[in-house]
Amino acid sequence: MAKAPKQAPMLSTPTSSTGTPTPTPPASLPPVDTGDASKVESNSTGKRPNPADAGQGFTVEGTEFAFSPKVLTVSTGQKVRVTFINKGAVSHNFVIDGVVNGPIISAGSKTVVEFSAPDKAGAYPMYCSVGSHRSSGMEGQLVVK
Repeated sequence: MAKAPKQAPMLSTPTSSTGTPTPTPPASLPPVDTGDASKVESNSTGKRPNPADAGQGFTVEGTEFAFSPKVLTVSTGQKVRVTFINKGAVSHNFVIDGVVNGPIISAGSKTVVEFSAPDKAGAYPMYCSVGSHRSSGMEGQLVVK
């Protein structure tokens, strides 16, 4: 006696209590990034930065008591965007005299500062202005060419 061919399993359509079919959502949808207001970066102007407006971008990490990298090189008049990340255990900030004075941020935080490089070529000191951090070695240079 020959065996009957295997049939595909029957799929049922969910129905409401009235017997009307109810739609079934897809098995898997990609996650939607709705943004997280707690992760909004700040900048020295108090406005949310627009990456399209920024020129050259840098990430600078601050610790006790150093910046990494220690030197940022840009062109005269260039728009600059620095993401400053405090990897230290105490508060720090990012300052370039006459150019930018970033906010003091707590350990584990980050901020974004945007500025235009000076029109005059030269080396401009960058440092942390909190307490004696600068004299303890938390300094570097913005080199403008």
